[in-house]
Amino acid sequence: MKLLKCHILGFGNWKNKTIDFKGSLTSICEKNGFGKSSLASFIRAMFYGLEKANKANNDRKRAMPLDGSPCGGSLDFEWKENRYAIERS
Repeated sequence: MKLLKCHILGFGNWKNKTIDFKGSLTSICEKNGFGKSSLASFIRAMFYGLEKANKANNDRKRAMPLDGSPCGGSLDFEWKENRYAIERS
């Protein structure tokens, strides 16, 4: 599987951001607090969803945008020579 592009409508501290995954290897090297873990959580949430809201200390609470805007986005990927798009809100 190859990630192609993600658009984050809102997720934690990310808002209205598009990331293109180009080349055969993508690495994100940034300072603490940039949002590297949040980006990884966004990608996981696109594929598997988020925990139910009633669990303590769950990913859903951490994923909600800090400014109260809508949570969600899209992820484009390629698998076995086919392209797919996932959208969640």
